[in-house]
Amino acid sequence: MKKISIRHIPKCVDIAMVVLGIMIVAASFSLKGTEKPKLSDAIYLIGISALFFAGIILAVTVRTTVKFGEGSIIRCRWLFLFWKIDLDQVVSVSYTLRSYMTRGGGRSYCFDLFFYTSSEKYKRLTEHLNYQVAEDCIRRKYDNVQLIQLYRYIEEIAPDKAIGRE
Repeated sequence: MKKISIRHIPKCVDIAMVVLGIMIVAASFSLKGTEKPKLSDAIYLIGISALFFAGIILAVTVRTTVKFGEGSIIRCRWLFLFWKIDLDQVVSVSYTLRSYMTRGGGRSYCFDLFFYTSSEKYKRLTEHLNYQVAEDCIRRKYDNVQLIQLYRYIEEIAPDKAIGRE
């Protein structure tokens, strides 16, 4: 069984961070509207803020572990979240390289591996890349990309499903 580690944050973690952010804003507005806030309200705001900052630290430091190599099941794990991708239910697999501007003015690069289960539905694994590895990918040198190992494995066991770069 092969095991790779990628910088991929599951979608539910993004949603949870947005919800916590909204809760922080709502709690701070409710405290601002009162003359003398209660101690329990302040503790609530501090607790939610601590959860938010802990979530940011975990999102930056924790990597997703992907295990494959024994049959058609790909097992993924991020912290305490587990999910599987069954290649028998996948219609096709493709990959792409994306670049976009960050808020600070720099560029960020992502290598995406798409698992299409139907024409509209897909699952995605994303690996965030530094600029040297992204430049190699532009030159079609994918040696330093972890997710390409998974794609090569899919090419071996199901060559009809591996459609290549989009």
